[in-house]
Amino acid sequence: DYLLFVGRLVHRKGPHVAAEVAERAGRRLLVAGQGATHVERGRIVAPEVTIEGDHVEYVGPVGVEERARLMARATAIIVPTLYIEPFGGVAVEAMLSGTPAVASDWGAFAETVVPGYSGFRFTTLAEGARAVGDAALLDPGAVRDWALGRYSLEAVGPRFDAGFRRLRGLWGEGWYA
Repeated sequence: DYLLFVGRLVHRKGPHVAAEVAERAGRRLLVAGQGATHVERGRIVAPEVTIEGDHVEYVGPVGVEERARLMARATAIIVPTLYIEPFGGVAVEAMLSGTPAVASDWGAFAETVVPGYSGFRFTTLAEGARAVGDAALLDPGAVRDWALGRYSLEAVGPRFDAGFRRLRGLWGEGWYA
């Protein structure tokens, strides 16, 4: 029964926004990632951002296994980046664990987070809190299946193969092939 933020503790990744969304939704937020310089109960300090609230708990940097465990058990992962995220792999990773993403409504998330299927997107604090509640209603198995159908090796492998074949063709007839 927790929300999760995974990422560097820098302003542009929005960990402080995740804390606000979690607080508004009345939920506990676990924060995993590098960059904290001082941690005490209810307060995480990093050079660019301070995250505060009794609902916030810092778990520190985590390895692959702990990360997978945290993701699979979370109600939702919050990925509120404040810049145009080029892919947002942590959201996809969570979805592959069956955990929906609650994400900013721009950048790659406009393609990777499909409302009602893989999570929800938001542009305001109220929308973020509502999205957390809606994400809790999604079926984890359906979220995982949706992500596997788009991001598993079986799904993306043929596309990469086709792309590499096109690149190899540039040495021959290229565009004119």
